[in-house]
Amino acid sequence: MSVMYATVSTKGQVTIPAEVRDALHITPGRRVGFRMTETGVHLEVPATIEEVRSMLRTALTKNGTWGKVYGNGDGWAAYVEERYGQP
Repeated sequence: MSVMYATVSTKGQVTIPAEVRDALHITPGRRVGFRMTETGVHLEVPATIEEVRSMLRTALTKNGTWGKVYGNGDGWAAYVEERYGQP
């Protein structure tokens, strides 16, 4: 992997190289994070709410609970006890 350089503006702004933006799916308005470590600074791109919803739906579909509604008195405790052996 090659090193890419950018110049810091007088406002402290840096343009993220297009190759990096494309690889990390960074679009205008997308939040990014910076984590300082002993080895340097790491750029982090948190998941969007749409990505989190998709991951959750995939996981719930996989375990068979997508679309099921649980609450008081509708079998939630019985389901947990049956599935995990505890209320």
